Amino acid sequence: MITVYLVEDESIIRQGIVRSISWEEEGFRLLGNAGDGEMALPEILAKRPDILITDIRMPFMDGLELSRRVKKELPHIKILILSGFNEFDYAKQAIDLGVTEYLLKPVTAHQLLDALHKASDAIKEEQATEELVRHLSQRMQDSGSGDRVQSEGTKRGEKQEDRNDQGRSPASLSGEETRIDVGEVDPKASGQSILLDFFASGDVTGIDSFIDEYLTALGRNNLQSLFFRQYVCSDIYLAGNKYLSRIHFNKEQREQILGSLEEAGRKFEESLDSGKEYLREFIKRILQGRDHSGVGRISPQILKACAYIREHYSEDISLNQAALVADMSAAHFSTVFAKEMGQGFSEYLTDRRMEAARQKLSATSMKITDIAEAVGYKDPHYFSSIFKKSTHMTPKEYRKQVRGEDE
Repeated sequence: MITVYLVEDESIIRQGIVRSISWEEEGFRLLGNAGDGEMALPEILAKRPDILITDIRMPFMDGLELSRRVKKELPHIKILILSGFNEFDYAKQAIDLGVTEYLLKPVTAHQLLDALHKASDAIKEEQATEELVRHLSQRMQDSGSGDRVQSEGTKRGEKQEDRNDQGRSPASLSGEETRIDVGEVDPKASGQSILLDFFASGDVTGIDSFIDEYLTALGRNNLQSLFFRQYVCSDIYLAGNKYLSRIHFNKEQREQILGSLEEAGRKFEESLDSGKEYLREFIKRILQGRDHSGVGRISPQILKACAYIREHYSEDISLNQAALVADMSAAHFSTVFAKEMGQGFSEYLTDRRMEAARQKLSATSMKITDIAEAVGYKDPHYFSSIFKKSTHMTPKEYRKQVRGEDE
């Protein structure tokens, strides 16, 4: 159950919030409440709630200072700020602190409950992602694969190793080194964002051609590497889980559609052909789930904007530029994009950049400062902060976990 702590200095409002929500029936447990930040802080740090609801203007310690201190100790916590109409100046500071939701008073129980459920969904998705990453890391360690990454690309004249009938290289089976040529990977035609876009817009009849294009973009020779297939498997599974979560499938529904990561891993380990067949059925189940849920496919204009973002994510692109590509006004584009994609423009751009960063950390020996610049961040410290917020690991920790080696 998701845990919540409430801080509000006006007793009538605080008690009204406590009484107006059926906490346990809605899937929450209220751990406590307090009238100011100074009183609340030690209890919050001791009880470690998943979500903090706090007023912004309070005596002794205001909501922003409380949020700042809590975030420092509990970086994964979701914070919902309650604010009066005359306190817009606080909004930017709240956003900079990573506040999840900024709600204007007077807040109805329905509005607050909606914000709580959104935060809860985000927490559950993050937990599922963390578990999948841990699971994948363990699978890689257990496999004993001797695969290695070649960051500068294989020389084109180099003789390829013979393959056995199962599509796996003798090197993968014997533990000898198998080279992964990063130069063969087309980052603009592979990765989670491509998968997410197809889940949202694709048709069952187009699955085979999509898979062929997707695997070609990864590099056919690379896919002979067991390590690389495991990496691809995790990316595909995580993308499926993320998409179904965005269109409001609960954990049980997602598991029913996606199957288990163990099954996915076995198929990709057996051979490229079995992995390809698994991928075909995997995508088909997601598209069928989408269609049965009544969620519409995304429009050509938004798809065009998504393609533009994938092409130019390393540049300093803006919502206005993406709106121009979609031939919409900025305000209309922002609304339609969020409705059809299940996330805002900035979030989509950040996800694309983080995806590219994960690929580079996993498959190259580039320095973290160089990766930051390559994915659109001039400040490597800011990049590391955004990366940690996205993955709950620093870039160095992520590289070490996925590849089992230090930077």
